[in-house]
Amino acid sequence: MNSEATDSRIGATYEEAQAWICALPTEGARVAVAYHGDADGTGSAALAVKFLERTGRTPVALSPGKGEDLFGETFAARLRASDPSALLVLDQGSRPRAVLPGIPTLVVDHHDAPAEGVPADVYLSGLDEAPVPAAALMTWRLLSPLTDLGDVAWYMGVGVHGDLGAEAPFPEFAAAKKQFGAKHIADAAALVNAAKRSADHDTETSLAALLAAARPADLAGGKVAQSEQLSAYRAEVQGERARCAKTAPKFSGEWALLRFSSPCQIHGPVASSWVGRLPKNIVVAANDGYTPGNVHFSVRTRRPSEDLLARLREHRGTVGAPELGQGHAQATGGVLPTAAFERLLTALGFGT
Repeated sequence: MNSEATDSRIGATYEEAQAWICALPTEGARVAVAYHGDADGTGSAALAVKFLERTGRTPVALSPGKGEDLFGETFAARLRASDPSALLVLDQGSRPRAVLPGIPTLVVDHHDAPAEGVPADVYLSGLDEAPVPAAALMTWRLLSPLTDLGDVAWYMGVGVHGDLGAEAPFPEFAAAKKQFGAKHIADAAALVNAAKRSADHDTETSLAALLAAARPADLAGGKVAQSEQLSAYRAEVQGERARCAKTAPKFSGEWALLRFSSPCQIHGPVASSWVGRLPKNIVVAANDGYTPGNVHFSVRTRRPSEDLLARLREHRGTVGAPELGQGHAQATGGVLPTAAFERLLTALGFGT
């Protein structure tokens, strides 16, 4: 494999990605799995771990910790310390930078793609598919034809439910709900998401719980060692979400701002809860308390023609944040130093 290869096409085929994976060494070859710690990314990672184990490789799954960035020095150092012969990057967002230069890499993602391309041996994007799938569904479509993963198809269901909800229109998701129970999959997705959103940002426990469970009902049913901890995270996050959702919004034209402080990553759920109440606005939920010196924020809208990525990118120069505007067109966000976030608010008409 050529670790310097660049496939920046949107929609490299599943067959191309499968050929790359099949060419990976076996006999214990170490493959790092860098994944987003929400339900979608964790479901993707769990599928990848099972696949790698069942095909003779040794997976090392790592997710950025609280305040870490995929491309930051600390996370890159942890990845390199795992001594991988190859790298899978799952549901982490698409950037025009290599995660580990020189290491053969496959990127599986369904977020907006940079015009510059994504430097990787294979860049598998869901943007060419209609409807755009969750990353866990992409991972399922990629790996399940290569080895038997039928007993863990619910990992895919957890990811799809976590990102796209109970009514996501995919036949594989429908089959997983029928086989394993729609409520059990929904409960598992909520528990996995809660671990990431907790003050501890405990993505290791949620992945370990998925890998230990025989079925999704085991997580909420207390049948894995991690169940009690996941339930505690869920209660913590629900309490913080309810508290912060009571924040009174401030308005600047079409923009609505909810600003609060919480050690939990609940700015996304708070923004989502408010768009139903403010369907004509663009809702910004901003959290001053997640990591010191930063504001973590989520932006949501129900305006079908609105491109939030484009709207945020208009302010990159003013804010001094060249990567502002990543994610999905109607669900995005980011993290900025407090001073930079204040500049963004000024640009949006809120002042300081």
